[in-house]
Amino acid sequence: MLTLKIKKGPFTSNIKWFCPRPKIWEAFGFSEYDQCLYQNKLFGFRYESFYTIHVDITADEETLLANCRKDTRYKIKRARREGLQFKIGNDFEKFVKFYNEFALSKNIATIKKSDLELFRPYIHITQAIYEDEIMVTHTYFFDKEIKRACLLHTASLFRNCDDSKMRQIIGRANRFLHFEEMLYFKKLGANIYDLGGIAVDDLNEDRAKINHFKEGFGGELVKEPYYYSYPLYLYVCFKKLFNK
Repeated sequence: MLTLKIKKGPFTSNIKWFCPRPKIWEAFGFSEYDQCLYQNKLFGFRYESFYTIHVDITADEETLLANCRKDTRYKIKRARREGLQFKIGNDFEKFVKFYNEFALSKNIATIKKSDLELFRPYIHITQAIYEDEIMVTHTYFFDKEIKRACLLHTASLFRNCDDSKMRQIIGRANRFLHFEEMLYFKKLGANIYDLGGIAVDDLNEDRAKINHFKEGFGGELVKEPYYYSYPLYLYVCFKKLFNK
């Protein structure tokens, strides 16, 4: 279990990841439980369903690849033949710049360096490199206690690339990067590779494509709810209303 402390205005919020069960007395403070292992609703907490895919990475490399869908497996192998390289990054500012350019092209929220700093020393930056250029980059945090690596951010050049051949390379690079990450975190002692969430019963075309992409690595669909203490939930709601 990981615990983070985040300032929210004059208050400090305690965020706990992968907790077995929320503490009932924390319902009176600013508490958030992300991807909780407990499943039932609890008095004093706002309950939100969350689903993700877990890939068991205790198997050997050959088995992990065989568990991928045929199309995913082919693209991973082809990316390797094309000379894609897997690298570990260490520059938060460089990642934030790359990610925010991607986020603006997709009209999603940008991030700050401080958002990544919260996860030190648990955060890992990964990159898929082609001809000395970053094609795709991800961030993960790794919980050594429960042996799980969890995807936080993903960004690519895809949205800013008009060349169809390069877009195909980027698509293969993303699959390649995920697979190489499985092997990387397996070496670090992880048992579970968490793909960072999946949309369930969502008819949105973009999210359906993301679902299909993530399902291509095999794995098991699991439910891990979020719990928010009502003081925290109401504060966030009022803040959103005020910012409008």
